[in-house]
Parts: sequence; structure tokens; C-alpha cells
Amino acid sequence: MWLPGSLDASYAARCHQGFVILMARMKQGALILCVAASIGWVATVLLPGGAAVAAPLRCSDDAVAGFTRGLEMLRRDSAALPARGGFPFGPRGPRVLRDGEAVRDAPSRVGFLLRANDGGGGADGSRVVAVTRLSRVSLHGGRGRLLRTRRQMVTAVLVGRRSEMRLGAFRIGRRPAYYRVEVAIRKGRRNVRRYVEFIRMSRRRTSVVLALSAGVLHPGERAFWRVENRGTTPVIFGVEFGVERWTPSGWVDAGFAPGQFPAVGLYVGAGRAGDCERLRLPADLAAGFYRLVKPVTVGGREQQVVARFRVE
Repeated sequence: MWLPGSLDASYAARCHQGFVILMARMKQGALILCVAASIGWVATVLLPGGAAVAAPLRCSDDAVAGFTRGLEMLRRDSAALPARGGFPFGPRGPRVLRDGEAVRDAPSRVGFLLRANDGGGGADGSRVVAVTRLSRVSLHGGRGRLLRTRRQMVTAVLVGRRSEMRLGAFRIGRRPAYYRVEVAIRKGRRNVRRYVEFIRMSRRRTSVVLALSAGVLHPGERAFWRVENRGTTPVIFGVEFGVERWTPSGWVDAGFAPGQFPAVGLYVGAGRAGDCERLRLPADLAAGFYRLVKPVTVGGREQQVVARFRVE
């Protein structure tokens, strides 16, 4: 800035001095923030028990991510058409079910599954046809763009020669989009049943969390935990788990988890949580840092999820 006469030099000097003071204070503030962040990182990552889940666990809340919100909105707009149900033919006709997950993150086939009930068959299915349509839809409304149509005779399932049949089985690519799959069960020229489902193709995200009922527990208290799939890739796991205790030499087996577990396969889809599991801590459990360890499989890869807690 230019000022007449001697005012120019004094003004410039004061501006320079003020700028130096301002920068010094900014550096000091940045240093304080950096130190605080470093302390928080050390407490979370390096100290045992630092990453414990403090928020209370709600076992009744199944949804843990918003991957299905758009699908729920689309289903509300099509509430008049059910997503699944039975055939109107025969005393125990087959049922129509969705084929696969509602949220996908890899190219796959979508449609319905026509499955026979035990003891079914014997119905006249000579003129019964399933007409399946695949459309790309928008969350803003409308029926969308029709992509493919497939007609199939369902005689083999209705008369009991086959236990199930895939209806549609349209292949969708990796491009993120919402799809509507509708099947009409026709006898002659009349639609006797219609079912509709919605599918979301999403970008792949892998995130699995072992949520614990509390970050601080007490001897004799019952602990609750569950596997939460906050990503799009399905998670497969069993009921086995381990409990470890922190020692100066590292994590060691705490010695009170069950030694044997039944062979049970559990499955959690995108944005969902598994059922709560539970374990009562020993009444004489020593105070210290502990962690719960559970093996899971995500996208064909085995890994472990961990929840740390402190016993007081």
C-alpha cells in the first residue's frame, strides 16, 4: 500500500510486525492442535482398550447403514404389489421369493425364485406363464426404462417335477443404479398374481465393526456384542469368538471364553447387523484391558474384527 511522505514507512513497519505476530500465534495454535490430535491417536491406537465402543448397543436396531433407504422409498411407492407370496394354484402351490440380496456391489443376476413347497405338485400348470420384466428406475419416481422381458413356462414346478426355478435371471453390470424387477403370473390371458422387487447396484465398500455393549465392564456383568456390516459386501461368520487380556508382553488368551462352538453359518447383508451374542464375565475377573476377537469372512477373505473394553 502506498501512503504519502513518512507515513508510508511507519505503516509498512507496523503491518510487518503485526503479520509476524499473527503467524507466530497461528503456528502456536497449530502446534497445540497437532499435539492434541497426537495424544488422541495414541490413546486410540497404541493404548489397549482405547478403541472401545462407548455408545450403548441396541440389539433391536437391525439397520446400521443407509444402503437400503432408497429401496424402502421405492417399495412404499409400490405398496400395492407384494414382494413375495404364493401361487393361486393347487392346495400347496409354490412361492415367489427374491433371488439374492437387495443391495449388490458386483455384476450379478437379478430376478425371482419360484420354489415349490414340500408336498406340492399335482396342479395343472399347462397354461401358466411367468412374465418377468427388468427396468432401471429413479428415486424421483416414474416406472423407469424397460430393459428386458422374459417369458417362462412354470409347468415343471407346478406339477412337482422341479423343486425351484429362477425367473428372469437378468444380468446387471457394475454401474450404480436402481432396478425394478416385476413378475406377472399369467393363466391364459389373465394376470392372476404380480410381484415386484427393487435392487440397488452400489459402489463397493467394505466395513465390518464388532459393536460392544459398553467400553467399561465389571466382573460378573453380562456383555453383549454383534457384527455390524456397514459396507456393501456380505459378511459371513459363525458363533465362535475369543477373549484376550493385555499384558506387558502383548495380548494373551484370557482363559474364560468357551473352548468349543457349534458349526453355525451366519450371514449379514449390506448395511445390516447380526443378532446379539452374549457372555457373562467371571465374578473374579481381574481389572485391566481386554478385547473380544471374532473371525469373519468378507468377500471371500478371512479377517478378524476386534472390540476392546476395560474391566474395573
